[in-house]
Amino acid sequence: HGPISSIVTQLRERHTTDEARRSVFSQLRKGRSHQNLKTRTAAVAMPESLKSLDGPSFERMERSESALLDEIMMDIKSLSSDGENLRRPSISTVFFIVLSSVLLSVVSPSTFSESVTEVLIPVAASIIAVATTAAEFQGKDATADAKEVAAVALAQAARSEAYLSRAEKSKAIIPALVGVSAMAATLNLIFPAIMASGVIVNPLLIAACPIIGGISASVSSIACIETLAQGYLALGKVSGDRMVSVKEANTRQSRFKALRQRAWGLSKAVLPSILIGLFLPGDHVFKCIVASAWSAVSVAYNLAEAETVVAEVTLKVAFISKAAAKADVFANKAASESAVLPFTSAIAGVSTALAAALVEVSPVVASFVPLFGAVASGVGAAAASRSEMDATSTRLAFRDSGVSKIAPITRVPTLFGNVLPPLFQSMVKTGADTTAQSLQNLVNLAEKNGQSTQTNTRSNPSGTSPAPAVL
Repeated sequence: HGPISSIVTQLRERHTTDEARRSVFSQLRKGRSHQNLKTRTAAVAMPESLKSLDGPSFERMERSESALLDEIMMDIKSLSSDGENLRRPSISTVFFIVLSSVLLSVVSPSTFSESVTEVLIPVAASIIAVATTAAEFQGKDATADAKEVAAVALAQAARSEAYLSRAEKSKAIIPALVGVSAMAATLNLIFPAIMASGVIVNPLLIAACPIIGGISASVSSIACIETLAQGYLALGKVSGDRMVSVKEANTRQSRFKALRQRAWGLSKAVLPSILIGLFLPGDHVFKCIVASAWSAVSVAYNLAEAETVVAEVTLKVAFISKAAAKADVFANKAASESAVLPFTSAIAGVSTALAAALVEVSPVVASFVPLFGAVASGVGAAAASRSEMDATSTRLAFRDSGVSKIAPITRVPTLFGNVLPPLFQSMVKTGADTTAQSLQNLVNLAEKNGQSTQTNTRSNPSGTSPAPAVL
C-alpha cells in the first residue's frame, strides 16, 4: 500500500527474471567507472520512492512478508556490496606491467650495455612470472570460493530435503485418523438406527464414539503442528513467531513454547466437542452424533492443512535444489576454467629460467624469451577472470535459491480467502446468465404462442376453440 505498491509496480518486471537481475552485473563485468556504476545502480534498482528509504523504514521493508519485496531488498544489497568487487577497468594494471616488461626486455640489448642487459632481461621475465602466479592465485581463490558456496548450497538443499521428509512423516498418520473419526461418526448414526429396530445397544458404545473422534482430532492437530514446524525448518525460517518442532526443542524456553503451541492446538481440537456435549440442547444420542461429526470435520481440516503445507514446502524445496544444482554447475565450470592456471605458471617459470640462462650466451635471443611468459600470463589472466565470473554466477545462483526470501507457507484459510471469492463471483455470474437466458426463452415462447393464437383466430372465424398447444 502507498509507497510499497509503487515500488512493486516499478520493479516487478525487472526483478522477476534472472536475466533482468543479472543485466547490471554483466555491465559491471565489462568495466564501468564508479560514477557510472552508481548511476546505473540507481537507474535499475533504486527508484525515487526507494532513495528516501533508509534506517528504520528500510529495515521495516526488510522484515516484510512479501517475497517480491524481500527479493528487491536482496538485489539492492547485492548491487551495493558486489558491484565494487565486480567492477574491473577495461585495461588492468597487470597488463601494463607485463607489456612494459616485454618491451624492456626486447629493447634492452640495443639500448643498454651488456652488463645492464644481463640484469634487465631476467628481471623482466621474473616480473612476468610473478604476474602469472598472481593470476593463478586469483583464479584458484575464486574457484575455492565457488566450491565453498556450492557446497553450502548443496548442504542447504540436503537439509531442506531432510526436513521435508520429516514433515511428510509427521503427516502420514493423519489420513488414518480421518478414517477413524469418520468411522466413529458413522457408528454414532448406526447405533440409534439399531436401537430403533429393537436391539439393545450399550450407551457406553454411543458415548465412546465422540471420545474416539476427539482423540483423533487431538492427535491430528499435534501432527499438523509438527508438519508445519518441519516445513518452516525446511525453508530455513528461524523467526521467533514460527512453530517449534519437538525435535529441536532442546532448551527450556523452546520446550515451553512447543508445549504451549501444542496445548493451544489440543484446545482447538477438543474444546468444541466438549462444549457441544455440555450445552447443545437435545438428548444424549444427538449430542454424541454432533460431537463426533465435529471431530471428523476437525481431523479432515487438519489433513487439508498438512497436505497444503507439504505441497508448498515440496515446491519451494525443489526451487532450492534447483538453485543448488545451478551453483554446483557454475562451481565446476570455474574449476575447469582454472585448470590451465598451473600450466601457465609453469611456462612463466620456465621462461624466467631460460631467459636467465640464455642471457649469458646470446642476450638478443634471451630478450625474446619473456614473450612466452607474457603469452602464458595473458592466458592465465583470462582464465582467472572467467573463474571469477563463474564464482560470481555461483553466488548469484545460490542467492536466487530464495532460502530467506520465500514467502510464508500458505495455510488453508489463506487458500480459502484466495479461492472462494473468485469462485463465488464466477458462480453468481453463471447463475445470473442462466436465469437471464431462461427468462428470454420464456418471453420468446409466450410471443410465439400469442402469434399462434392470432393466426388460429383469423383462420377460424366461426369461433370454434382450437386445439390446446402442448408445451
